[in-house]
Amino acid sequence: MRTLATVLAVSLSMIAAAAQAQPADLPISASRSGPLPAGIKVGRIGGKAYYLDSRGRLLYGMDMRVLLPFGPDPAQHCTGDCAATWEPVLAPAGARPNIAFPQGFGGKAPPPPPPGFITQPQSAPDWTIIAGPQGPQWVFKGWHMVFIRRADSRSNRYDGAEERAWNTLKFVAPPPAFVAPGDVQAVAVDGGYVLADGAGRHLFTGVCRRDCASWQPYRGGMASAAVGPWQVARDGDVPQWTRGGQPVFVAAPETPGEVPAGARELRP
Repeated sequence: MRTLATVLAVSLSMIAAAAQAQPADLPISASRSGPLPAGIKVGRIGGKAYYLDSRGRLLYGMDMRVLLPFGPDPAQHCTGDCAATWEPVLAPAGARPNIAFPQGFGGKAPPPPPPGFITQPQSAPDWTIIAGPQGPQWVFKGWHMVFIRRADSRSNRYDGAEERAWNTLKFVAPPPAFVAPGDVQAVAVDGGYVLADGAGRHLFTGVCRRDCASWQPYRGGMASAAVGPWQVARDGDVPQWTRGGQPVFVAAPETPGEVPAGARELRP
C-alpha cells in the first residue's frame, strides 16, 4: 500500500508534468455499459462526443487526484471562488453516497466502509455518488467530481485548466468485440477504434509501391495457429500475419500512431 507521502509525490509530479503540457487535458477511458444518471446524456460539441446535462451544457470532471496536495479531502475542495465558477452536478434528492475519497492512503488499512460503499475509486463504475460540499454529488470514473462551468457552459476550452484539475467528460464508446491474435488490441482514435499491437503500434494493410521501409511486417510465429480470419503467411522473408488474406503491417516504433500513405488502418 502506498503511503500518503508517496501519493503526494506522485500527485506533485503529475502537476509538474501537466504544467509543462498545458493546455492538454487528461484522457478519459472508455465507457462501461450501464444506464446514465437521470438528466445526463451523450451529445456532440465541435464534432466530438461528450456527456451533457439535460440543457446541453458540457460536463467537466474535477480530478481529485490532482488536488491531493491542497487538502486532506479533495472531495471538499470546490467551495468559495471555485463554487462561484463551477456548478456541482448534484445527485437526486435523498441519494446516498456510495464512494469515499481517499480510501487506503496514509499507510494504514482503512476501517470497514459502510454497506454499499465502493472503496476503490480506480475500479469504480462510471457513475457514483460522493458527499460533496453542497450535498451528494455525481462522480465520473471514480476520480472526477462532476461540474458545469457557470459561464461558457458549452465551451471545452477549459480542458486541462488549473494544472489539469478540470477535464471535459468525453464519451469514448466501449471497444467492439473482435477476434485477433493475442497481442492485438483496440485503440481509441477520433471517436472510433483501430487495431494495434501490444506496444500500441497501429496495424495496417495495403500494397506498398514505393518507400517501403516503413511497411514493417506484423510478424507471427512459425507455429502460430490461425485465429478467425487471421493466418500466418510463411512464404516471405519472415512469418507475417494476414487478415482475410491481406498482409498485415505494423507502424514504426518511433511513429506508433502513423501509417504510410496509401495504407489502410485495420479496424475491429
